[in-house]
Amino acid sequence: MSTLRVSSVTTNKRCIFVTSMGRTGTMFLGRQLGEIIHDCFSVHEPDAISLLRPSEWMMKLNWFGPRRITIDRIVGLRSLHAVGVARRRGKVSDGRAIELLTRLRRDFVVHAPGSVYCEANGEFNPLVDLIGAVFPNSTLAFIIRDPRNWVRSWMNKQVGHYGRFDMKYRLLGARLTPEVYQGARMGRWTAKQQFEQLCWTWNVANGYSLGLVARTATARVFRYEDILECNEKVAAFEEFVEAITSFPDGSVVGVDLSKAGLDRREHSSKGRRMPCWRDWTGDQARTLHEHCGDLMRQFGYGLEPEWLEKIKDG
Repeated sequence: MSTLRVSSVTTNKRCIFVTSMGRTGTMFLGRQLGEIIHDCFSVHEPDAISLLRPSEWMMKLNWFGPRRITIDRIVGLRSLHAVGVARRRGKVSDGRAIELLTRLRRDFVVHAPGSVYCEANGEFNPLVDLIGAVFPNSTLAFIIRDPRNWVRSWMNKQVGHYGRFDMKYRLLGARLTPEVYQGARMGRWTAKQQFEQLCWTWNVANGYSLGLVARTATARVFRYEDILECNEKVAAFEEFVEAITSFPDGSVVGVDLSKAGLDRREHSSKGRRMPCWRDWTGDQARTLHEHCGDLMRQFGYGLEPEWLEKIKDG
């Protein structure tokens, strides 16, 4: 990776990036961190619109204009998502990806109010090791979630990945599939059920991003369960905030954790199509374990005796 070609357009503004594979509280964090961190402008996916959240459309239109949040999302290398997919496919070099990242974010970050910029956005997850080339005074948090709950969350979402109403997959081909990754094989992808497609995605996509995080000094991995779900989440959340507000230039930004609002949850799945893993069949448990078992154990997932009983050979 070459940083010399973009050094003239980097910014020393203090920046925080939070990313994941989605369904990990990024919407909550994108909105709430601006309340917690002093003089911080915080956003969630600022150049992407959702049909389910029309209240955000006007604000994002003012920020980026109509083309950027519509046509550019699906044409060429004009969105973070497209750049990330192209990088995974080996279609763009790291240097080119840095140039595109600069074009897509630098001006918005530089002109954002506040002395700290914070963005929670899953589209950064295949680009985490390149962010420092554009924003050298930045920190990054990658959030991982138990695959059993992550898959369930997507299955119960109104428009879930690979579901019948997922137009990004059905019409645009903009979801991850085995051909995105060299050497990844999964038989005939279209013959797989949504459940198995999601299991495959959790393992491969998280594995890819974690490899990038491992070589990024300013990036850290956090478990979703620790910072947003467990009984000790206040202490874990405090550690999370402390990590992302300690910047490479040595500065530390003040925070007010009383404004964390950890009991508030946003964008949660309300469907009931997929039950808790304790009510899964053995076949479902073994399918997820086949795809995710090695990686999930690295993070302490799947160690319950009940789960170990379910994944035994039927």
